[in-house]
Amino acid sequence: MNQTEAQTLVTYLNRAGMLQALEGQAPVWADALDDIAFPDAIESARALAKTSARWTTPGDIRVGVKALRNRRIDVMDHIDPPECIDPADTGRLIAWRREVNASVGAGMTTAQADVAACRSLRLTRRDAIAAPRPVPELVAQVASDAQATQARMAREYTARLRTTTEGTAA
Repeated sequence: MNQTEAQTLVTYLNRAGMLQALEGQAPVWADALDDIAFPDAIESARALAKTSARWTTPGDIRVGVKALRNRRIDVMDHIDPPECIDPADTGRLIAWRREVNASVGAGMTTAQADVAACRSLRLTRRDAIAAPRPVPELVAQVASDAQATQARMAREYTARLRTTTEGTAA
């Protein structure tokens, strides 16, 4: 969390009557919650505002974020480890599972978390390797993409030219 996000969080908690905002408070909160994602922190603050009537500290936000992440992990879809990990290699299996859990806890879907874990551990699932596509299909796609890019660039150029012309005419 950066200072701007921390300021938003402090302002929210102040308006909810759970914190007395003081000058210079946001940098302290940003430092205390530097490893917490802002959307998770604000979701934790909202939950606290609905259920708590006491002053709030960064530690309370941390507890709420931990509960939020645990809920996400508890309801995630089951996914088997990649086949390239030897079942006897418990260290890699544990590392992969930790990466998946951390990513799901941070808000990714199970599929996204699997991709992130495999990338982090430099693993490749067999089904992730796409079958080769025919050359004519690839050529047609490249030509279509090039035409779309050219059309977009022409529109942008025309818009810039119009803005420049209008600015000199005034």
